[in-house]
Amino acid sequence: MDATSSIAKPRNLKTSFVKQGEKHLKTVGVSEFSLREVAKSLEVSHMAAYKHFSNKNELLCEIGALGFSRLIKKFDVILEKEDAVFQRLDQIFHVFLDLAIDSPDLCHLMLGGEIDSQSMSKPFLKKIESCKAVFEEVLSHAQENGEVRPVKIATLQLSIWSTITGFIMSILNGTYPGEMTKEALEASVEDLLGMWLIGAAE
Repeated sequence: MDATSSIAKPRNLKTSFVKQGEKHLKTVGVSEFSLREVAKSLEVSHMAAYKHFSNKNELLCEIGALGFSRLIKKFDVILEKEDAVFQRLDQIFHVFLDLAIDSPDLCHLMLGGEIDSQSMSKPFLKKIESCKAVFEEVLSHAQENGEVRPVKIATLQLSIWSTITGFIMSILNGTYPGEMTKEALEASVEDLLGMWLIGAAE
């Protein structure tokens, strides 16, 4: 069996495109991402890609959805612990920070609006909502324990989501005003989260 046949079996070609697409994304970024180049690296015709993806945005959505799936698995571990709201949100915040540091292009794809809302696939949107639902669970638990104000969960969810994603995007876009070492960024996470919690608890 040659290399091409081992990669391009119909039953796993779509998965191969997603995995290879993620590697390609890490190399060239979203702006230079090419469905044709991914197919080339898999040693299949670019037409084979269109059997699974109508355009590169669909493949990018699959890659983004995979990224969110990994985050959610990490969040599930966090939710298993009966920690206070600060500890839970701090751990979640650090998961996002690690993603931004280790896989900035993937993180930018997931959070940076690289795919316009009209082009987002249903699985991708579902993963985003599943990710946001983690915050709903954390904040609902915090309200039950009297750790945050009894306001609408959706309001608290939006505020912490905006805080986290805004901070992460400032790192990815190069607009973060502070020191960019991991230690300094981790310290900023503590400060931001502390300020958010003061406002949410008042």
